[in-house]
Amino acid sequence: MERDERGRFAIGNPGGPGRPPKGEALTDILKAKLDKDELADLLIMKAREGDLAALKYIYDRVDGKPVETVNQTVREIPEFVRFDTEDDTEDTEADSE
Repeated sequence: MERDERGRFAIGNPGGPGRPPKGEALTDILKAKLDKDELADLLIMKAREGDLAALKYIYDRVDGKPVETVNQTVREIPEFVRFDTEDDTEDTEADSE
């Protein structure tokens, strides 16, 4: 490997083999081998047989997952303190005496 005076790879030098190419992703392999219609039919059959997980999956995909609501109640109303610049000056003068 040839390097220049600053230790960098010289022009035209590839610098090594680099990272090997990635293999095919599992998701791509599964998509190629699975038939979506067949999977949908199987899922519907499972739901009709009473499989609650399959039924919930279908509802979540068709209607969308329900939005979770948060009910928040306030038991005490906080007391707000108002600061006036005039009052602060008077208090500061009284404290310094």
